[in-house]
Amino acid sequence: MLPEALLVVPLFAIFRRFDLLNSLHGLILADTAFALPVVALILKGAIDGVPRELDEAARVDGSRPPTVLARIILPLIAPAIAAAAVIAFFSAWNEYVFAATIQTIMAVGLLFTLPAVAFYLFAQRYVVSGMTAGAVKG
Repeated sequence: MLPEALLVVPLFAIFRRFDLLNSLHGLILADTAFALPVVALILKGAIDGVPRELDEAARVDGSRPPTVLARIILPLIAPAIAAAAVIAFFSAWNEYVFAATIQTIMAVGLLFTLPAVAFYLFAQRYVVSGMTAGAVKG
């Protein structure tokens, strides 16, 4: 959760030692390292927001933990998963634009805008829907 500028020199030294400079693997590792803490915080908040009574009720009804996760918890946190995916995507996409070498400004603008718009149009219905609306009687 440190600013990226503070980690440039140590990251460069580590990547040089492990021969990850100017490689796709190095770019993937760096993007994952910077996006993972934010995604983890978003998902932790969403999981903490799921009422424990739903988990307990499913277990009383005989559901096993993987079933509870797949059929109850994951559908309830789907909007948070979508939001985390959007944030991670835009973070990685912004880094890609800086890492890739492209000749003209128009090419950069087109490559930068079209996938981002397409991804947002695909994910917007998941982000907008309510997280646990109607899950527990009040």
